[in-house]
Amino acid sequence: MPPIKRKSWNHDAMIRAVDAVRSKGMGYLKASKHFGVTKGTLERYVKQDAEAEVLVKVCMGRPPVLPDYLEVELGKYCKELDQRFYGLRLKDIKYMAFQLPMINLKHTFNLT
Repeated sequence: MPPIKRKSWNHDAMIRAVDAVRSKGMGYLKASKHFGVTKGTLERYVKQDAEAEVLVKVCMGRPPVLPDYLEVELGKYCKELDQRFYGLRLKDIKYMAFQLPMINLKHTFNLT
C-alpha cells in the first residue's frame, strides 16, 4: 500500500477556496471541485476562526527540537571542520545534533 500524501493540494488554491466559501460565493462541494482541493479539509478550514493563510502554513508532525538558528550554526560548524580536513562521520554529526539541545535547550528526549 503506497504512503498517504498529506497536504498535497495547492496552498494558494486552498486559500482562494476558503475565501470563496466564507464570502458565500460557493458551497463546499463546488469550491473543492473548482479549486482542486479536498472537501473535508476545506470544511475544517472554513469553520475555524483563523485566517486562511495561517491555517495553510501549519506544519504537520512534531515540532523540531533544534531552532533554526542552532541548525544553521551546526551546519556552519560542520562545514568549517570539513574545510580544515577534520573528517566527520554521519554518526558524529548526529551526536552533535543530539548534544546541542541537551546543553542549550529544554528538550523532550526520553533518556531512560
